[in-house]
Amino acid sequence: MIEIWGTNSPNVVKVYIALEEAGLEYKVHPMNVLEGDQFDPEFVKRNPNKKVPVIVDHDGPDGEPFTLCESGACLLYLNEKSGGKLAPKDKAGYWHAVQWLFQQHGGIGPMGGQLAHFARFAPPGLDPYPEQRYRSENNRLYDLYDSQIAKHKFIAGDTFSVADMAIWPWIVYHELHGLDLKRRTHLQDWFDRVHDIPSVRRAEAVHGSPISNAEVGEVDPDALDRFFIRGKYAFG
Repeated sequence: MIEIWGTNSPNVVKVYIALEEAGLEYKVHPMNVLEGDQFDPEFVKRNPNKKVPVIVDHDGPDGEPFTLCESGACLLYLNEKSGGKLAPKDKAGYWHAVQWLFQQHGGIGPMGGQLAHFARFAPPGLDPYPEQRYRSENNRLYDLYDSQIAKHKFIAGDTFSVADMAIWPWIVYHELHGLDLKRRTHLQDWFDRVHDIPSVRRAEAVHGSPISNAEVGEVDPDALDRFFIRGKYAFG
């Protein structure tokens, strides 16, 4: 049994998809990170970085309980645990999948997160440059993925892999972030194709819809400041 602490955010959704695709039994512990569940001392013991997801495999290496955080590490661990179900079997294909997994962690992950912040959650009246800068970079990345998928069925080749599991949950936010899929026909086709995969559908039933602007608006302002590390919670 694997336990997972998480939300409906992209970095958690990718692990839900991996668990479903691997066919591993798991239990979800829902976290409300906007209200500060990640600061609970018991959770901090699992991840001192106070981020989700966190998994605990009760049949980990050497048969002992094993705790792991960072979503990319979780995907690679689950691939190994499942006997390689989440990546191409050949070595070149495997490393191409890992390459694009790492690209997501340095690309659409942080860039999409920053666009979300400045487009949806930042205080009004800010200089427009930050949003414009991150919107431009997200559009560049969408073009990159579109050109990559023009050559292959999936991101890293013709096999559904950790690369797709990592990138797809970020593309889910295209409408909320005002990014156009329709003119990127290869990316649109891939997005729909991945959405139709049974493991993705099952994961979607677990995590639900992306958090809306209205839901964020209902969060206590102090809790939101703590989540965004601003105001009295800013580090100096």
